[in-house]
Amino acid sequence: MKKCLLLSTVFLSVAVSLAQGKAPPRPKHPKLPLAERIAVIAPARTGELRLTPTFTSIGVAFGSAAEVKDLTLEYRLAGAAEWSRMAYGCAWFADVQNYRGSVWGLAEDADYEVRVCAAGTTLAQGRTRTWKTAVPIARTVEIDPATAAFPLVISEQGTSEGWVRYTVKGGRLEAPRQAPAAVLVTNAAYVVLEDITLRGGDSAGVRIVDSRFVRVRHCDIADWGNDGYLPRYDQKGALFSHWNAKSRRYKGGNHSGGIDILAGAWGVVVERCFIHAPHSWAHSWRYSHPYGPMAIRLSDSAGNHVIRYNDLVGNDLHRFDDTIGGGNDFYEKGTFNRDSDVYGNFVAFANDDCLEIDGGQRNVRVFGNRFEAGFMGVSVQGSLVSPSYVFDNVFTGCEEELGQVASSIKTSGIDLFDYRPAVYLFDNVFWGNGKAIPMYKQTARLKVCNNRCYGPSQTLEGFGETAPYTELSGNVTNLVSEAAPAGNWPRRPIPYVTDRSRIDGVRVTKGQVAPASCEVTLTCGGKDYCQPFEVVDHGDADWLTVTPARGVIASGKTIRLNFAFDAAKMVGRQRFRAAVLIRTADGFSRPVTVYADTDHVQPVHCEQAGETALFAAVDAANPFTTYAFDVPKDGRYYFLLRCRKAPDGEARTVLMAGVDDEALDRYEVREQKDWSWSLVSPGGTYMSWVRYYDLKQGRHTLTLQPQRGTLEMSDLVLTDAPGSFEPDAAKRRK
Repeated sequence: MKKCLLLSTVFLSVAVSLAQGKAPPRPKHPKLPLAERIAVIAPARTGELRLTPTFTSIGVAFGSAAEVKDLTLEYRLAGAAEWSRMAYGCAWFADVQNYRGSVWGLAEDADYEVRVCAAGTTLAQGRTRTWKTAVPIARTVEIDPATAAFPLVISEQGTSEGWVRYTVKGGRLEAPRQAPAAVLVTNAAYVVLEDITLRGGDSAGVRIVDSRFVRVRHCDIADWGNDGYLPRYDQKGALFSHWNAKSRRYKGGNHSGGIDILAGAWGVVVERCFIHAPHSWAHSWRYSHPYGPMAIRLSDSAGNHVIRYNDLVGNDLHRFDDTIGGGNDFYEKGTFNRDSDVYGNFVAFANDDCLEIDGGQRNVRVFGNRFEAGFMGVSVQGSLVSPSYVFDNVFTGCEEELGQVASSIKTSGIDLFDYRPAVYLFDNVFWGNGKAIPMYKQTARLKVCNNRCYGPSQTLEGFGETAPYTELSGNVTNLVSEAAPAGNWPRRPIPYVTDRSRIDGVRVTKGQVAPASCEVTLTCGGKDYCQPFEVVDHGDADWLTVTPARGVIASGKTIRLNFAFDAAKMVGRQRFRAAVLIRTADGFSRPVTVYADTDHVQPVHCEQAGETALFAAVDAANPFTTYAFDVPKDGRYYFLLRCRKAPDGEARTVLMAGVDDEALDRYEVREQKDWSWSLVSPGGTYMSWVRYYDLKQGRHTLTLQPQRGTLEMSDLVLTDAPGSFEPDAAKRRK
């Protein structure tokens, strides 16, 4: 039987002192011994020029006995008369006596010469050939879903002159939930997976390990992951399905990817794929560091990968942890490792980073992408090898599931081991919520140049002093644009564009939506282009209808798309978000996102039988005091504070809190702009804001004192069922 002691409900605006709290200690990570670090990096030998190509870029490493003054990096098409010089040349890394840098913007399937020079003298010169999109297919294997065994194991050894192509009879392959992966590519080479709609698998759609030159193209991957995920509030709020007695740990969903690129994988290409709607989801930063699935997961791979022209889209019922992420962020082979490109992708709806290029990041290049609706945009922390490059991208608004925001680019931890990594951040566009590039006092070599920042929050500083080795030049801030910046993002080799990429300002009030519809105009240029198209969404948009839903895009043709909103289906949540893809048959698309707010208010408590919920109203005359609760039975309990951000409050609120006789400790309130419950977690860190108490029957107390920020709050509750105080988006998950 539910027990509820409702004392009273009052409203109070509380102004908390603005005294600055101490910054949390930096995380500790193991540092590799120098000999092991050198073995992992495998630097170029003295005098050696090592060139590693992709489709349009070349990674460069040059071994030198000492740093060379004014060294330059130059390139040309083989046989051309003139050399071109890279504006961002090679960076010197004394730990391994190497110069490293990149050349980009090249033609596919072409021979290039590259050289490093100093004082008019060529120190080393080499030649390589960029990759080509069309590869020779020696044999096609058609999988029959009726007879396929799972995981479907592919270990074919093709050659560069004859690749082996895999497709599926009927186009669709469904794996049982208990299969570790739907498709396992292991010990394979020169293999293509193409035109496959893939569903199922316990922890991966496609898993690639100990293989080289594997291409996954024009595939639709979704619904991978375990059944039965539930948030465990005694486990940092993370999602688990069951307890594994053998490993003595809970089985969780973090280490799962639509595509896994794991140990020994080299030269993997993922292109024109739609990866979306995993079976499970990642929890919000409301509780702790998110824990859940990723669209593409990389861990301990060999590197030299290309991720291009994909739509990697979560949704509010199935958010990603990182959309593209990896294993150890602070390991030399972390995430992409080396010599990789990420371009032309639409990356959205993550509760943590849209993209992690943490770890090695040696000649990792990120350009021409659109990042949206993640807690962070791109993380470059770790950066233990470098250099890495983030340029010509658009960031159109950060926010995780519950509206919490951080920054478009994350640089914290970039100097963790004082290797002085080199990171180049230039020619990007920042718009919407969050900081652009918060910079910390550090030893990293950051070049932050020619970025455009829209709005007062999109700043290039703010969390600390500018780093002593940071170069800031040519950046423009405080630009004004109420709508997301127009432009051809993500950058894709297609001639059709939309006149807007994001629809904001839709509002549901008292069951009525305004505007009831919006129009998006699609125009197609080029010559002799003709492709059928279909409008697809990311799996959580039954409240949105787009017409026409299909048709043909052709050169010189204009199509007007009507986006209509159904207020009857926009209930139970404060915010609705959708990503719509105008997707052609060849796998390219233009994305349009939609954001709608409602007048929904989260109820104070959702009735559930068998729960204990003890309420106490905040005392208007004396809000910071000790609150007493009479606990009816022994059990595990949680304190929650009902609050919202004050209209004029910008600083995150920090209180001091303690239960019974414990010393008061720092409690960083996870408040939202609308009324919601915040878990009271004195002593919580950036990794966890969940704290529970094993309380005996009898009287217990909670003491609150102010420290920093402004806050509006009304009630406290002590409960053994914190799930009944979840934000409503989480409660609607299937």
